Amino acid sequence: MLVAARDVVLRTFSETDRDAIVGILTDNDVMRLVFRGPMTGAEANAFVDSQFARERLDGPRLGTIEAKADNTILGFGGYLPCTQFESDDVEFGFAIATPHHGKGHATRLGVALMRHAFQELPRERVIARCHPHNEISKHLLLEKFRMSILQSVEAGQSITIDSRIWFYMNRGTFERMTC
Repeated sequence: MLVAARDVVLRTFSETDRDAIVGILTDNDVMRLVFRGPMTGAEANAFVDSQFARERLDGPRLGTIEAKADNTILGFGGYLPCTQFESDDVEFGFAIATPHHGKGHATRLGVALMRHAFQELPRERVIARCHPHNEISKHLLLEKFRMSILQSVEAGQSITIDSRIWFYMNRGTFERMTC
C-alpha cells in the first residue's frame, strides 16, 4: 500500500533503503527530539527490522518516504499503534532528512497520512506527538494540520527526552476541513 502526496510517496521498506534509513535514525540533527534521540547503528538496524513494513503498509507500520520525481529517499514515516488513549487510535508521524527540510514534504505527507488513516484503515481519530522543544513539529501539527492538543506537559514539570505533547484529529473535523 502506498500513501501518496503531490511530490512524495510513502512506500514499503526495501533492503536497499536500509543505509539511508539507518543514516537518518543515527543523525543527531534529525533525531535529537524524535523518539529518545539518535540511535546507535545497532539500535537503528533493530528498529528497522521490527517496525518497517516490507510487503504491505496497511496497518501500524513504518515505510520509506521518497521523492516521486527521482526516487530519492527523503525519510521515513507511517503509523504506529497507540494504546495510550483509546483502543482504536493510530499514531502517525515521520522524520525527514535534513537536506529535504523546508520544502513542504512534511505538510503534504501529513495530510495524506491522515486522509489514508480515516478513509482506508479506517480510524475515527489519529494521534501525533512531538517533544515540547520541537517548535517546527508543533507548528506543523497545530497550524498546518490544525490538530488539537490532547495532552501536554504540565506547568512546572521538568522537560526530559521522554516528554511529549500529544495531538489529535477526529474524522469529522478532518472531513469538514478538507471539503
